[in-house]
Amino acid sequence: MSPNDADLLILKGCLLTLLSNNDQETKAVFSQAEAALGSHETYMLARAQAFLILGKLDLANKDLQDLIRENPKSARAYLILGQVYESQQNSTAAYATYEKASNLATEANDSVVAAQSRIKMGMLMQSMGLFPVFQVSPTPTSRP
Repeated sequence: MSPNDADLLILKGCLLTLLSNNDQETKAVFSQAEAALGSHETYMLARAQAFLILGKLDLANKDLQDLIRENPKSARAYLILGQVYESQQNSTAAYATYEKASNLATEANDSVVAAQSRIKMGMLMQSMGLFPVFQVSPTPTSRP
């Protein structure tokens, strides 16, 4: 129905990677997805996100490490890499990676990624018990 939908092509390529030994078909699907997106970085981010969703953390991590080698200032790559680490229960690495994403996003004036990174950092700190959840104190009742 939508032969050039990049997200569907990436999902198909990821599934072919997991299910098939047909490297030619997989490469062709991924090439078509990258062409549809028009950007190698956007393609790699989407592919890593798809592997993350499929629970293939090692493949997502590899794609993100490759992307970071190509573009060390990719705040979005660090944001997704933080999600990979968090999924692997590696809170220390996740926090450091979210912090790197936040710093890079701030430098690039990307307020969306900066905010997403800081939210992830805060949620991670909460889950680790590093600061208490905001609780409303009971109001004292007035006496007659």
